[in-house]
Amino acid sequence: MELVTTEEMRLLEKRAEEEYGLSPRVLMENAGRAAFDLAQEILAGSPAGKRVLICAGKGNNGGDALVLARYLVNAGAQVVVALASSRDSLQGPALEAFKAAAKMAEEVETLRILECAGPDWKRDLAAVRPVDLAVDGLLGTGLKGAISGTIKELVQFINELACPCLALDIPTGILADTGQIETAGEEELGCFAVCADYTITFGRPKVGLFCYPAPDFVGELRVSSIGIPDSLVAKTGLKHFWLRPEMVKRALPTRPNSGHKGTFGHVLTVGGSLGLTGAPCLAAEAALRAGCGKSTLAGPSGLNHIFETKLTEVMTLPLPETADHSIAVEAQYTLAPRLQEYDVILVGPGLSLHPETAVFLSDFLQAVEGQLVLDADALNIMAIKKERFQSLLKELPRVPIITPHPGEMARLLGITTGEAQKRRVAVAKEAAVQWGSVVVLKGANTVIATPAGVVYINTTGDSGLATAGTGDVLAGMIAGFLAQGAGPLEAALCGTFFHGLAGERARAAGYGAGLIAGDLLKFLPAVLNEYYRPTRPTRK
Repeated sequence: MELVTTEEMRLLEKRAEEEYGLSPRVLMENAGRAAFDLAQEILAGSPAGKRVLICAGKGNNGGDALVLARYLVNAGAQVVVALASSRDSLQGPALEAFKAAAKMAEEVETLRILECAGPDWKRDLAAVRPVDLAVDGLLGTGLKGAISGTIKELVQFINELACPCLALDIPTGILADTGQIETAGEEELGCFAVCADYTITFGRPKVGLFCYPAPDFVGELRVSSIGIPDSLVAKTGLKHFWLRPEMVKRALPTRPNSGHKGTFGHVLTVGGSLGLTGAPCLAAEAALRAGCGKSTLAGPSGLNHIFETKLTEVMTLPLPETADHSIAVEAQYTLAPRLQEYDVILVGPGLSLHPETAVFLSDFLQAVEGQLVLDADALNIMAIKKERFQSLLKELPRVPIITPHPGEMARLLGITTGEAQKRRVAVAKEAAVQWGSVVVLKGANTVIATPAGVVYINTTGDSGLATAGTGDVLAGMIAGFLAQGAGPLEAALCGTFFHGLAGERARAAGYGAGLIAGDLLKFLPAVLNEYYRPTRPTRK
C-alpha cells in the first residue's frame, strides 16, 4: 500500500478535485462518514445513548470531526464538540462543516459546541466528563512543531480521560512526515501528543504513522480512501510503501516441484573471528531456513572446528587467518578461484575490525561478480574509508544489499545514531544513493530503500527481536532469497517481512523477552510454508 508525505497528500487532494470533481468538502464528508463507521464499532455497534467528546481544530481535520459529530448525533449519541478556537477563525470547507453542525446544534439538545476561547471554557470542558469516546480532530497533518496553548491543554485533557480515543488522520502532536514528537522542554512526550487507541487515516497512510515513536501513539490503524480513486494514486508516482502480505507473495521466488538443491542456489557466508563465531553460524543456517539449496561458511581456519561443531547442514571453508584469529589478507586467494561456485556472498557477520581483515575486505570486493550482501563489521570497516568503499560498491556488476542497524547507519553517513533514528526514512534513502545499494535499515519498523529513492516500511515483528544475533539471521535470510532468484529489492522485502513474522509467531508460542536468535530459526519454515507455493506449468 502506498504511503504519502503531507505534500503528496495535498497533491492527491488537488488532483482529485481537478480531474474527478471531488471537492475538499466532498472528501471531508467522506472522511467524517468513515470515522463514524469506526466510531460505531468502538462503541459496541451503537452510539445511541453514548456520550462523545470531539475536539476539533480550525483546519480541515477539525472539519472532518464536525462531520463526524453530525453522524453521531443522528445515531443517537450525545456529543460535545470542543472547538479549539473561536468560530471566527474557521474558513473554507471547515467553516462549511461548522455551519452545518452549528445549525444542527440549534435544533437538537444532543449536540453542543463549546468554543475554547472564552474565560470559562476549561470549567465547561471539565464538566463534560465522563464520556464513552474521545475524538481527536485537532490538527491532523497540519502540525509544524511542538504543540502549545489551547491545543496542548486539549491534548492533555484527552489523554487523561478513562475512555477509548479515536484520532482522525494522525494523532495530534505527531509530525506526519517523520513520526516524531516535538517538545518545548524536558517534559514527557505524552504531554505533546494524543495517545490514541484507534487512528483512522484518510486517502493513504502518512509516512510518519510508521516511524517511531508515532506507532506507540497511533493504536489500531485503519485506512479509508475517502473516495480518492486508486487509479489516481497509481499514476501519481508515489515512492513510499507499507509492506503488505500481498506484496511479499509477488516478491517471493518460485519453487518448481522439479527443483533440486542446485536449483535454489548456494550462499557463501564470509565472517567470524575470535569471540564472534556465533554470528556467521546463525547467518549461514538462516540462508538454508529461507530456502536456499546449499550454504557454506568461510571463516578463520583456527576457528573452523567451532563452525564444524555448531553446524551440521552448512559446509565450511577454512581461510588463512591472522594471529588474532580473524580473516587474513591472503584469504582472497583461497576464495577467488571458487567464487563461481556461489550465487550469493554474504560478508560481515562476526568479521571483526582487524586491520588485515579490513584490507582483505577491500581486495575481496574487487573480485566479486555475483550478488553481494554486506552486514555488521563489513559495514563498520566500510565506514572508516567511505570514499574507497562507496566507489567499490558502485562499480559492482549487481546492486548490493547493505543491512545496517541505526548505529552502523550513523557511521556510514557520518551522523549521530539519534539523528539516524529520528529520520529513518530520509537517512535510508540517503544511504541508498550514497552507497549505490539496497539499504535495509534495521530496527522497529525496518526501512528498505533503493538507490532510485523508493522506500518500503515493514511492520511485522516486535521487541522480542531485540536480542543479539537476530540481525545475522536477517542477513542470512536475505542472502537465501537472493540465491533462489529474487532480485535485491525483492529479497530484502521477503527477508524483513518473514523475519518479523517469525518473531511474532515466536511470541505467540510463548517466547517473549527471552527469545534468542537461534529460537527464531525454528519458526521460519512454518511462516514461509504459508506463502510459498510450488509452481507447475500453466495452460496457454
